[in-house]
This record gives sequence, C-alpha cells and structure tokens, in this order.
Amino acid sequence: MIRIATPDDAAAIAAIETESFTHHPWTLEMFQAALADPLYSFYADERDGNIVGFGCIKHAGLEAEIEYIAVAEAFRRQGIADQLLNALRSDAGAKGTRTVFLEVGALNAPAIALYEKHGFERISVRKNYYGEGRDAVIMKK
Repeated sequence: MIRIATPDDAAAIAAIETESFTHHPWTLEMFQAALADPLYSFYADERDGNIVGFGCIKHAGLEAEIEYIAVAEAFRRQGIADQLLNALRSDAGAKGTRTVFLEVGALNAPAIALYEKHGFERISVRKNYYGEGRDAVIMKK
C-alpha cells in the first residue's frame, strides 16, 4: 500500500536507502529533517506493517527533483518502484510542477527503463558522479 510517509518512518526509510545506495547515503538525521520539510514529499510502500520501499521528491517552484526511489532488495521487481513513481508524479502535478528532474546511475538499466516508460528523457551525463567510472544520467519530464 502506497501512503504518505511520516517522520516516524525515518529509520525504515534510512535502512532501505543504505541498502540501496552506496554513494553518499543520507543519514537518519537527514531523512528526519527532510520528512519535516514542506519542500519534500515522501511516499512509502507498506506491507504487513513494514516499509518496503519509498520515494522522495523535492519541490522548487514550477520544478521538482526526484531525490529517491528505493525498494528493499527482497521486494524488487514487483512493481513497487512503478507505483512510487506514479505517486511522486501525482504529487508534483497536484503542486503545479511543470518539469521533474532526476539523476540515475548510468549502469542502472532497470531504473532507466522505468523512467523512460514514464516519459522521462535523458538530457545530460555527469561523469564519475558516483565514483570513478560511475556516471549519472540526468533525466527530465
């Protein structure tokens, strides 16, 4: 079930983020602050009382940036990221956002395919953004 995440979800979200991303992961304190910040919108997928995935978007006027979509390893490839992306896009639309940006690892083919399925286009590459030889693809819709 996709729902709006609350500050009480910070620890579960931070655990999924740490499992999913190795390049400069956010700390628990960073998630707590962002969950309390009105510029951010967080959504969580909850199953049997446990957070198994989350998405985060940061709003800036008519633009927004998807900061995270992450799903616990045991729950990947079940459509959860797709549902989270839909929630983030709906949130952006409800707030009058005209353009949404994101960055994704150039080697993360499943994530790139998901974003392209939702109409995101590749606009740039940040060389070595995630470390030596690990580029980021910048996308927008």
